[in-house]
Amino acid sequence: MPKYESTSGPKQQVSFNISVQLLTKLKELAGKHGTLNEAVREVLADHFEWYGLPYPVVVVLLQDAEKRGKKTQRDYVVDLLMKRYTEIVVEREKTAKK
Repeated sequence: MPKYESTSGPKQQVSFNISVQLLTKLKELAGKHGTLNEAVREVLADHFEWYGLPYPVVVVLLQDAEKRGKKTQRDYVVDLLMKRYTEIVVEREKTAKK
């Protein structure tokens, strides 16, 4: 189960390499939120804290992910997004037939 911890506490400097394309996207996000560091922290916090959803909601979602056999949060989110995409396509097809 995830434990929500503040992202405003002590910091540690980390160095890593990313693609130019990802760096460009992070810089765009940084333009909206201040610094590149803040943008990276936001992306990581969103992932690890399930986008700020209430803890009881996260617990239910983790149980659902396990039930569906999704081993990672990414697999679960991709599965949900593909299901929603399919719903949208079906809705559009029904609307187009009218």
